[in-house]
This record gives sequence, C-alpha cells and structure tokens, in this order.
Amino acid sequence: MKKKASAPPDQVDQRLLDHYGRYAAEPAPNLVDELLWFMLSTRTTVTTCELVFQEFKAAFPKQESVLTASLEALAQPLRPSGFSMRRASDIQKSWQLLKERFGSITLEPLRTMTVQEAEACLVALPGVGIKVARCFLQFGLLAPVFAVDTHIWRISQRLGWIPDQKGGAPKQKLVDAIQALVPLNDRLSLHVNMIFLGRDFCTASAPDCAQCPLADLCPTACR
Repeated sequence: MKKKASAPPDQVDQRLLDHYGRYAAEPAPNLVDELLWFMLSTRTTVTTCELVFQEFKAAFPKQESVLTASLEALAQPLRPSGFSMRRASDIQKSWQLLKERFGSITLEPLRTMTVQEAEACLVALPGVGIKVARCFLQFGLLAPVFAVDTHIWRISQRLGWIPDQKGGAPKQKLVDAIQALVPLNDRLSLHVNMIFLGRDFCTASAPDCAQCPLADLCPTACR
C-alpha cells in the first residue's frame, strides 16, 4: 500500500493562521520571569503553572532573595505543581549560576548571543532542557527556533513530519528535524497554533478529524 504524503508544513502553517490567527507576542518580557514560568510549566497544567508562578513571585518578589532562602521556603508556593523540592533546588541553583556568570541574576546578555550560544547557556542550567530553552527563546527573545511540546510532538507524527514513535519522551534528533522542517517565518505563531490544535481537535485519545482544519492535509485523518 502506497504511503500517504506528509502534510506540507507551509500549508499547515497558513491553515492554522487562518483558523486561529497570529499570536501577539509580549514586546518586552522580564527574561528571568519568563524562564521561571517555563521551568515551572513542565509536568503540570498551564493553570497550575500560572498559580504557582504568581505565588512564588509574591513570596520572593526580589530575585536575590531566592539565593538566601531555604529550599523548604522556596518549595512551599510550588507544592501544587508537584516535584516542589526539585523545582526549588533547580531554581536556586540556576539563579546562582546566572549571578556567577553575569554578575547578577539576569538573562539580558543572551540578547547579544547567537541562538546557538543562548541555547547552550540555557540548557547548562539545572531544570532547563531543550524544550524549556526553546520555549524561552521563542517567547522571551522571539528567536527563530521551534519548541516541541507533547501536542506538537503528537501532531508532527500524525502529519507525517516524523516517524511514529511509540511511547517515551521526544527524541532530540526528531525534535531538531521538526524545527528544520517548519517555515522560518513566525514560528512562534505556528508553535502556539499547533498547541491549540492539539487541545481542540488533535487530542491524544479521541481526535476530532471531522472538524479539524487540517483534515484534508493530514495523511492520518479519519475520513
């Protein structure tokens, strides 16, 4: 049986722009807060992430106070997200490394680095993997990278962009392949719109192919 062709990335991008629109990026986010948010976003929901982010900022409004607080104190506002002691340790160690490298707890120097240099700086921090680093680069610096979350990973397989991987975490080689494949223009909007698609139509267990805006492009859509 002849294999169906994968969905053209540029057409997917345009179809999702037509359906969801273009993402309005925040013009000048606080970079340290941006990294904190994405560090807290792993293995939890957006709602819980936002809750613990706000609670953490209320408890430690000054970045320097994170360095002198006990791990128990840092973990307290993070408890709803789970892994609170690990998260607290990662944040404190990361903030310490930033201060040692840049003289203060800042990520502003990343603005003058190449994308590769900035990504390498980020993934060297505890609790910052490639997904968190690229989310930060996309949203914080509007860099031309493409972060892959669980929705985008699943959709990329269904669209035929990468081979179907049964179980396990996203493989770095294939994550890089997705980034190389998608259009360079406004990757942030495509990232956000694919997440919306994963929540609205291309769900993990019961995809709504009949209503999906990509149904005629997707080689695995149920017709």
